Amino acid sequence: MSESEEQTQALEEFKLRREKERIKLKHEMEQKLQDHTQEMQKLTQDWVLEEERLVYQSALKLEAEELEAKLEVEKKEHQLKAAHLESLRELGVDMTRYLVARQPQFGPEKEVIVGAPTSTIPSNHSSTI
Repeated sequence: MSESEEQTQALEEFKLRREKERIKLKHEMEQKLQDHTQEMQKLTQDWVLEEERLVYQSALKLEAEELEAKLEVEKKEHQLKAAHLESLRELGVDMTRYLVARQPQFGPEKEVIVGAPTSTIPSNHSSTI
């Protein structure tokens, strides 16, 4: 083999090695890009899930606080009603008559007599014979 043939063959081998290295480097870069893209997608998905979790957690906390506030209002209302009824009782009000008279089916226009025979309870119906 002549020197020029050896140089030509060496040049071809060099070109092939360089092409092989270039292809390998390109493949590595593509793999790194794909890995990076996947990692970014995972981070984005994790961020979205965490954001949704925080929003849901905040909504639950707000709902719990609203329920707690409603319960506190109801508790205060019950305490006020109990204090009002207790003060009426202390004033000598017949609590049974008072509470029955406040029922909607009896209304303020009807008189309720506790313990009286039913014939003495006033009626809106008059019977004429």
